[in-house]
Amino acid sequence: MKTKTILLAALAVSQFGFAAFAQSTSTTVSAPAAAPAATSVAEAPAAKSKIGVSYLGIMYGQALSNESEAKTPGGSDIYLNNRPAVKYNFTENFDLGLQARFNLRFQKDGMDIVNDPWRIFSNIKNIYKDDVLQFNVLARAILPTRLKDHNVRMLPSPELLPILNISPKDSRFSLSVYPQLIRYLHSDGALAKSKDATTFIARGNFEGTYQLSGSTAITFGFYPEYVATKNVALNNDSNELDLGVSFDVAKGWNLNPFVAAEFVGMGANDAAISKNMAINMVLTGAIL
Repeated sequence: MKTKTILLAALAVSQFGFAAFAQSTSTTVSAPAAAPAATSVAEAPAAKSKIGVSYLGIMYGQALSNESEAKTPGGSDIYLNNRPAVKYNFTENFDLGLQARFNLRFQKDGMDIVNDPWRIFSNIKNIYKDDVLQFNVLARAILPTRLKDHNVRMLPSPELLPILNISPKDSRFSLSVYPQLIRYLHSDGALAKSKDATTFIARGNFEGTYQLSGSTAITFGFYPEYVATKNVALNNDSNELDLGVSFDVAKGWNLNPFVAAEFVGMGANDAAISKNMAINMVLTGAIL
């Protein structure tokens, strides 16, 4: 589901090209009238910081219909998935960083904080670029930072996202396509099998925008997902479809509320379709 993908976007947004959240100023100083000769001094532009700090937050709302075993990520609760990240920009086309992940779940009996799998990530950008297409690769190592991963003896595991951005000139439409492949590794195969641990995830991420103005856009996304475990072959467990609106709320910061609908199991056993729907929200921004 989008709870595992957002590049993506986000996945993507906290790791792909936010401008620094700092305003630049310039001051013009006139030369004295009695100067013996005209002089020109050009100041070199300030060097771009090698360090980048960003934040991605995803708030998952409760299901629109709070039936038992709701199929939305939050079910009958609301929770916030926090993804702060720090990276070092070696060049304009390559960076390396660490993304922390933890959830704040708001329950009827109080708030719960749970760790999520952290990521070490590396961006290889502009492998191919022209006036319409841009091809990047995001490689990540998933760290066993939550108790659930520790209990199945998960090892640091590879995750790969080849990313194709399509932005035609003179068009309000843009599209990002980035398949996501995760291979989970375990040090104790027998234990992982006894707990039916996840071994492989293949996800298709299709995200697009239609620009309404310089700071507002309509957003849409489709996220088919296939999962294999130690005991179950690869099967389709999610077909999430999202539709929302994106706003620039401050320099370098964007807010994206959206309606998410999960089509796997929708309407099963005469359940209300709204059981598989929720209103979610994404906040992305650059701190440094």
